[in-house]
Amino acid sequence: MNTTYADASQAMSSMVNKLSDIGKTMARAKKKTVDTSQYNGLVDNVKSNLGAVGPVTTPFLGSTIYEKGGTHMGTDYGAPTGTPVPAYAGGTVTESVTDKQHGDQGYGNYIKILDDTGKEWRYSHLEKNFIPMVGAKIQTGQTIGTVGATGSTYSAHKTYDPNNPDTWGSHLDLRIFDTYKKYFLNPQNYI
Repeated sequence: MNTTYADASQAMSSMVNKLSDIGKTMARAKKKTVDTSQYNGLVDNVKSNLGAVGPVTTPFLGSTIYEKGGTHMGTDYGAPTGTPVPAYAGGTVTESVTDKQHGDQGYGNYIKILDDTGKEWRYSHLEKNFIPMVGAKIQTGQTIGTVGATGSTYSAHKTYDPNNPDTWGSHLDLRIFDTYKKYFLNPQNYI
């Protein structure tokens, strides 16, 4: 096949024009902006802005004497016994347990609430559990219990007064499990 200089020049010119058209299309696409404000809050609409009950004493994926090597799937917030615990997301109570009912000495008194986005929130080590009924509807900000030291707690949570045994070990262990994606989430991103 013999290609003349004129044929090659014409083919090259055609390719340059096509590349130029592609470049212009890409430039126009970069200038376009998409308004996503209509989607804000639809995926993770559970950021409560209520604030934690106290300072973080064990971070998400931290280590405890019970969970070694960064396997703590919640966040512990140290607070004096009796500090009110708000529901950081509204939803439906799926489990409400006391030490005596369940025999679970690990989490103590706890409440699980399933929110509308498929996240299950577990509030553990409660002194008092104000929501004993499974199926109860909970509103964001509603007091669901008080901080305590039920179940397995230890002195690493002693963040207040070392001379006051009421503050030793008292904390809220908050865990969030995404029931759709099947993994735990960092509570600090949601409260």
